[in-house]
Amino acid sequence: MKKLLLALSVLLCLASQASAGCAWILWADVGDVKTATSTMTPIYGYDTLAACTTEANAKVALDKKNDTLGAGLIAFYRCFPDTLDPRGMKGK
Repeated sequence: MKKLLLALSVLLCLASQASAGCAWILWADVGDVKTATSTMTPIYGYDTLAACTTEANAKVALDKKNDTLGAGLIAFYRCFPDTLDPRGMKGK
């Protein structure tokens, strides 16, 4: 169900990009290999998917070059439409 919502949100954003546009948010998914936990954190917003993807690739390269994460941590950078929160639905 979560993947379906993600796919629909991306398609909706892509379809609306020609008219109103859609913002894209770069998220960092940082995982701890030792505890098998991860945390999704929004980093910054971009006007286009291309700009967001470029920054995500730059962050990966910077992490590799500077070894900024530390032992046992791994990061994935992903771009999502601003209408989607990849952390999931909030409960009441």
